[in-house]
Amino acid sequence: MKFNLTFLIMFFAANIFAQTTGQFSTTVSWSNDDGSQTRDLEVFVPTNYNPSNTYSLVIAFHGLGDNPANFMYKAKSFASFGNVIVACPSEGTASTAWMWTEDYGIVKAVNDEIKNDYNIGYSFTNGFSYGGKAAYVHGMLEANEIKGIIAYSPAFYGYRDLINTCNTSTCTSYHQDFPTENAPLLPLCASAGAGETVMTAMSNDDFYAEAVVENTYHGLTKALAETIHTGYWGGEALWIENSGSHDYPSVSISQQCWNFVNNNMVTDIEPIEEQEELISVYPQPSTGIFNIEFPDNSEQVSIEVFNINGIKIFNTISTSDNYKIDITGKPSGIYIAKIIIGSKIETIKLNLL
Repeated sequence: MKFNLTFLIMFFAANIFAQTTGQFSTTVSWSNDDGSQTRDLEVFVPTNYNPSNTYSLVIAFHGLGDNPANFMYKAKSFASFGNVIVACPSEGTASTAWMWTEDYGIVKAVNDEIKNDYNIGYSFTNGFSYGGKAAYVHGMLEANEIKGIIAYSPAFYGYRDLINTCNTSTCTSYHQDFPTENAPLLPLCASAGAGETVMTAMSNDDFYAEAVVENTYHGLTKALAETIHTGYWGGEALWIENSGSHDYPSVSISQQCWNFVNNNMVTDIEPIEEQEELISVYPQPSTGIFNIEFPDNSEQVSIEVFNINGIKIFNTISTSDNYKIDITGKPSGIYIAKIIIGSKIETIKLNLL
């Protein structure tokens, strides 16, 4: 009897602590300013999962009208690239496609849920269409939770949406402000098909015609990777064109993106939101001269300013605690100052009247 009792205890203990593998469904819960949140969560864990090995986690956001279980059939291709676990959450309200504040905190919530049961090292966001935009926006919002972004055909509404300067009443219903200063910490791989166009419902946005790039998902995605994330905000980015019209890309493209974000992730700099305030800039807006102060700074400071096309219009090196940026005479609009102090990087919008 003693032997049998010991055996049973060992048997049940082994089953209690055994991790589920393969594809399975669960839920994830957390709280934010909109209250208590619960989402469906589809998870794929390699059947040969070994808890002694460290795995990466891909948090994959599905597109409008899709669902986690269906999207997993595409997203779980990441699991073929090595020790990778994939988790696909559902959005809060289908018609809003991830962009409401009710979804804020979802990256950390999924991270915590999976890390409770599995040995996770680094996490990344991925998504397609509206989910591609969510991968970028929520990735930037929670930069301390991930190490890279892979966005496929992200459904940005227009150029103002890309550069995070939404300033008309038409975009308040979907636009969510995100901290662009975290872009240097997050390598971005973006892909879209040459034949991709914008949905008809988007064509009536009054700011949309102001886009300086091709008015398609293809053009906007390319601009995000080649011009915005890299030249405008100072992050590492890779653009890959695929042959589709509006669909999840091939496994080979996912492999290229996976290699890129892993090879370019930053591991030795904390997100700006977790650092002390580095810089103050005033006045905002300005007619041309911006004062920049670096509190208690004894290091060399590199300052670069870019226009909305990602073209550098100003650069200097400073060793003082304050500096004046003079862009008097330049066209009115939003400019980006990229400031590097030692190992810290910050980007700040400059509003020129």
